[in-house]
Amino acid sequence: MDADAKTSMVGAHRGGSMMVVLKVLSAFSSRNINLTKLEVINNNDGGGGGAAGTPVMILDTNARGAPTLRAFPHVLYVDCEGASHDPRVLDAIKEIERFAVFVRVLGCYAADSNVYDLQ
Repeated sequence: MDADAKTSMVGAHRGGSMMVVLKVLSAFSSRNINLTKLEVINNNDGGGGGAAGTPVMILDTNARGAPTLRAFPHVLYVDCEGASHDPRVLDAIKEIERFAVFVRVLGCYAADSNVYDLQ
C-alpha cells in the first residue's frame, strides 16, 4: 500500500450514525488501513451547518440524468492512508457501499509523512 498517499471520501446513510461509524471502522481496520480523519456530520442537532433537524444536502453528480440534490441526516467524512487504486482501499470502499446509500471518493493526493510537534 502507498503510505505516502491519502484518499478522501464521504458516505451518507439514513439510519443511526453509531452503527455506521462502527461498520466504517471495521471496513478499514480489517484491512489494516489507518484512518487519519473520521468526521460524523449529523444535522439532527444543527451541527451540519443548518438549523437542527435540517438534512445535510449533497449534490449527486453521478445520478442518472441531471445532477440531483440529495438530503441525508448523517454524512461521514473519511481520510485514510493509501491510494484510491490500492486493492485494500478499493475493497474497503466496496464494503462500505454495501450499507451506505451514497459513497463518493473525493480524491487521492500525496500525504505528508512528517510528524509535527504541536508544542
